[in-house]
Amino acid sequence: MHSTLDKGKTIIRTLTRHGHQAYFVGGFVRDRLLGIATDDVDITTDATPLRVGELFEKVVLTGEKYGTVTVIVEGTPFEVTTFRTEAGYADMRRPDNVRFDATLEEDLARRDFTVNQLIMDADENILDHHDGLDDLNAKKLRTIGKPTDRFTEDALRMLRAFRFVAKLGFDIDADTFEAIRTIGENIEHVAIERIRDELVKLFEGNHKRKALLRMRESGFSAHLPHAEAGVARLAKTPLDYDPDAAFATFVLETPEALDAYKFSNRQQKLYRTAFNLHHQTREDGFKPEHLFQFGKDICLFVNTVNRIQGMKDAEADIIAMDASLPIRAVCDLAFKGEDILKETPYKRRSDIGFIIDHLVLEVINRRLPNDRDALRKEAERFAHTLPKENPHE
Repeated sequence: MHSTLDKGKTIIRTLTRHGHQAYFVGGFVRDRLLGIATDDVDITTDATPLRVGELFEKVVLTGEKYGTVTVIVEGTPFEVTTFRTEAGYADMRRPDNVRFDATLEEDLARRDFTVNQLIMDADENILDHHDGLDDLNAKKLRTIGKPTDRFTEDALRMLRAFRFVAKLGFDIDADTFEAIRTIGENIEHVAIERIRDELVKLFEGNHKRKALLRMRESGFSAHLPHAEAGVARLAKTPLDYDPDAAFATFVLETPEALDAYKFSNRQQKLYRTAFNLHHQTREDGFKPEHLFQFGKDICLFVNTVNRIQGMKDAEADIIAMDASLPIRAVCDLAFKGEDILKETPYKRRSDIGFIIDHLVLEVINRRLPNDRDALRKEAERFAHTLPKENPHE
């Protein structure tokens, strides 16, 4: 089976054999030079999308408006984009006009950072038009051309700068950083979904704390929707965490973030649970009833969120409590709701629910054994403490 690199080379060689220029470009070249494994391969060419479609058997029109098609080789997708120039950025994100008669030099000049314009041919020769190799060796992020121009064209590039800091551990060039400080508010014009997706990638980086500290220093985090307090909290912690824990922290610090970021249903449920469980455990820690209700994985997740908040690590307690739970579901009780219906005078659904909840708490806290007779007696005793109005309702 061919490697991703070899498959990409077949595309480049096919294009060059038919008289076109074609190169690997962008993050794949950058990461390869840094020794970072990646299968996200982009190819740039002077061939039009129509021409690329003629030369390859499996082509998907994924972004034809912007000159991009996806060529599939042995099941692996490759984005192939035609050299282009861009003009007009009314939304500070997408070009209003795209032309496909550009030279290679013009195409590379429109890109964001010098380390992302490096190109590589099929023989693995590196070509560098904007001193990207020097910046790569210096571990520096610098825009191609004037920073304010690049960030005015696409305001999301400012957030991408911090994302690359998080991934690569690089520093941001002084002029580039000053431009972010000056026009950072332009990020407010970018769709929240795009901001959210960039933040996910940032939170996946090994150097995210450095990125967040720089983000705060620049004042950029103040322009991210309902994020400043969350960024401040995350920038303080030396802990590692995943994007879910980061966004749960956003919600803890600023509840409005829950709706603002258009999270999926899964995310909304998780972050809402984290918010509630954090407040339940903030004073007295985790209890067996939390393990019973939410499960070990959710409790461990909230433990991470709690630790980001400066609370003590309860991982060992959570694991021990989970291992010692005598029951894991209501159906595991030796005396169930149907038994209450048969063996007590209580028929009202709310009464039965109160009794079952009480029995669960007694069993999981080991104040009672999960024994039918013991639970029946406790059910009868507890039932007498319930309100007497309409007991047979």
